Amino acid sequence: MHICFATLDYQYGKEGGGVGAVTQVLVKTFSQMGWNVSVVGLNQNYKQTSSDESFQYFTLHQGQIHYYISKIPIIGELITLTVRELERSWHLKRILEDINKIQNIDIIEFSEEAGFFLRFSSLRKNTKYIVRAHGSEYHWAKAFRTKTNQFNLYFQRLLQKAFFEFCPVIIVPSNFYLGIIKKEISPSLRQKIIKKWNPVDISIHTGLKKENLDEDICNSFLFCGRIQDVKGIDLLIKAASLLKNKYPKLSIKIAGEFHPTISRNSFYSLLKENKVENNFEILGYLENKKLLNLIKQVRCVIVPSYWESFGLVGIDTLLLNTSLIHSNVGVFKEINNIPNLLKITPGSVEELSNAMQLILKSKYHYQVNPETKELRIIKNKLSPIHNYEFYSMLNK
Repeated sequence: MHICFATLDYQYGKEGGGVGAVTQVLVKTFSQMGWNVSVVGLNQNYKQTSSDESFQYFTLHQGQIHYYISKIPIIGELITLTVRELERSWHLKRILEDINKIQNIDIIEFSEEAGFFLRFSSLRKNTKYIVRAHGSEYHWAKAFRTKTNQFNLYFQRLLQKAFFEFCPVIIVPSNFYLGIIKKEISPSLRQKIIKKWNPVDISIHTGLKKENLDEDICNSFLFCGRIQDVKGIDLLIKAASLLKNKYPKLSIKIAGEFHPTISRNSFYSLLKENKVENNFEILGYLENKKLLNLIKQVRCVIVPSYWESFGLVGIDTLLLNTSLIHSNVGVFKEINNIPNLLKITPGSVEELSNAMQLILKSKYHYQVNPETKELRIIKNKLSPIHNYEFYSMLNK
């Protein structure tokens, strides 16, 4: 059997974000089960390919047309993102046709907007198309009420709908996102939707050794993820401002890179405006093993996102038995009765500051809890074998 994963968030030899991490787990699982695996990911050179013992990787060229259009006054602002998505989809169609000539593809899994042009491809008719919906830019912008150009968002929504109609199966990672998707598509498409939690490699969360970290790290809060508006970084800064007088040694570590939509100057200006520049430390990007070690040792991880389709950082934190403050979004609307989990209303600075204060008042740095029934259920739902079994059944 030959399965191909096509995602813009996977780069060969690099650890990606949530979508990239999920793809890595799926690639590992299907390779171990004896399937032939191909991955098409976003990179700079269309012709460049890489392979190892378990799978073959093909790079997806972004194209140049959208770049030149972006330089055109007014028009560039209106349609650049739309043209970029169409370019990517066109190049993806070409790559998949090339891969299929080498070996017939049985199943192709895509992210939401990537496969628009595949309805016009020359792939054989019995190739099965699956879209794994992680959350599109359209839904992020809508949830956050961003100022992103409305034409681009409207067109992305049309691309998403067109691809959903084309695919026989739509996988969503949570009831939260399932409800959003159902509102956006026609009733006839809803029977295609299947909810499956994103798979996680549980084995990487065991056997982590505690490093000799100083007391400041062990007493600090940790924010993991890209520094961008939708992740609620502004809420965290404002909550810290409410606590800094009572807790002058309050320390918040930021493990993540700046998103292109956020400038360093605007971020540091926000810190200064709230007089908390001395309470924050930017660690930058951390490779996964180092990040998991850090999560295991800090006092509490904070995920104050306005919107998440799943919430992988929060899941990592629970598996490592570290205290967690998480917005009640994504899969966390389904997770309850976990002793070291505090859920807050998205967008509420007051609830976030109150939750942080509860952690600061607690006696212990770590809440070491025995594995509860709820946590065992969570681990079972995260097992990648469920995706393998479903795809095997689908192929038959």
